[in-house]
Amino acid sequence: MGMLFFLFSPAYGESSDKGMKQVENNRFWRTDKFIYFKEKLTVALLIRQQEPLYNLSGVLFKITSNDQSDRLFLIDWQKDASQADLFVLYNNSVKKYPIPVDSAFIRNKTPVRLDINFKTDEALFTLGNNSIVLHHLRFSIHNGYRFSLLPQLAYSDDPEFRPRLDVSGVTVQVSQSKVNSTVWIWFLVIICVDVIIFFLIHRVRRKRKGRFQHENDMVVQQPDALSEVVLPVKSAVYLFGRFHVYDARGEDITKSFSPLLKEILCLLIIYSQRNGISFDKLKEFLWADKGDASVRNNRAVYFGRLKGILEKLGTFDINNDTGYWKLRSSDIFIDYFRYKELLAKDSMNKADIEELLAVVSNGNLLPTTDYEWMDPFKDEASNETIETLLRVAANLNMQDDTRLILKLADIIFKFDYLNEHALYLKCKAYGVLGQHAGAKNAYDKFVEEYKRAYGTAFNVPFNDLDSKCTCHHRP
Repeated sequence: MGMLFFLFSPAYGESSDKGMKQVENNRFWRTDKFIYFKEKLTVALLIRQQEPLYNLSGVLFKITSNDQSDRLFLIDWQKDASQADLFVLYNNSVKKYPIPVDSAFIRNKTPVRLDINFKTDEALFTLGNNSIVLHHLRFSIHNGYRFSLLPQLAYSDDPEFRPRLDVSGVTVQVSQSKVNSTVWIWFLVIICVDVIIFFLIHRVRRKRKGRFQHENDMVVQQPDALSEVVLPVKSAVYLFGRFHVYDARGEDITKSFSPLLKEILCLLIIYSQRNGISFDKLKEFLWADKGDASVRNNRAVYFGRLKGILEKLGTFDINNDTGYWKLRSSDIFIDYFRYKELLAKDSMNKADIEELLAVVSNGNLLPTTDYEWMDPFKDEASNETIETLLRVAANLNMQDDTRLILKLADIIFKFDYLNEHALYLKCKAYGVLGQHAGAKNAYDKFVEEYKRAYGTAFNVPFNDLDSKCTCHHRP
């Protein structure tokens, strides 16, 4: 059966990321050897649908190392969905990562990028404007690797095959080296697609299919495995825990915000989830001692400065079409917006639950920031989060979802460190895991904090905690 390779040949003179050098593939690629990398590799491309698609499912990248292990990066997307799911398969594990996408996903050319650091065993996968960090894939400078790009989706030697995706702009970069250029032979990059790979992928997937369970569109390694949800680190604004802003390149630009610009952005984000914020509220919260004309001038100046910073993140819109100012963006990930979207769902599957936990894992809205106007919203977020997580816990099975319940309890404590229901959940989960010392330590710490806060002893004995837990138990 013939080999079909996808060749690309960017020149050295083209632009590349700092510290990286673009590979001239006609000179450096081979098909019969594994490639060794001294530090970093970047593969970037653009994908676009050949014709309107109702779904997209298949392998984006396959990486095979000379220790006989495979790493598969699979994409799954349904038409009009607000997210695509990336599945990363390595050895006997599968992890699912939801990635937000906009309405133009694959209708227009969509950037795909994979950055690998072989020294630190870290990878960054980027789809459109959103990126996720991947860990524990056992990349090493001591192993060699071969790469396959988009089998099943774009290439085949079957004359009847109609590609689902058009691929363009493929570039490969490797770390700059100070040694003679002959050393670059170790940085060969192979993009080869062979029909044999098609069958190998399906064989791997068939072998692994029996090892995994599919529940609520979640792929899990075992009943109690947790997906590692990684929130975007590019074009993102975070209010939960601490205020952080990242531009489209993933640079932390939080320091670009003066205290007043930070407060204005927070006001726009919080009030955009309602009807927007009125001129009168802006005046009351920010410039109560100013006249209307001065307030309008200040608003124009500071909104202009804010827009100048937000342009570094992506497209957005700040308008007052209804007489109330609102911020909207399909490019920028805003954790508070996503938080409200998740809470608005009639029901949440495990993927939703784990994403919600990721959003609120650092605690409440800006806990170290003292805006008087924000206090009601902090209280609301705290109450909503605790009520939602307790409701979720009541529908989980303690034996099957032990670690998820333990994580859930820890996050409730970040919102209310004296929440008795979180204590019951945590101690019961520790008991199921056989970590009785952990349960007793958690109880003793709670009792101590309770006494310090209320001046009275906690009246539920340790041995009675089990009866207080509301989780389901396997019969």
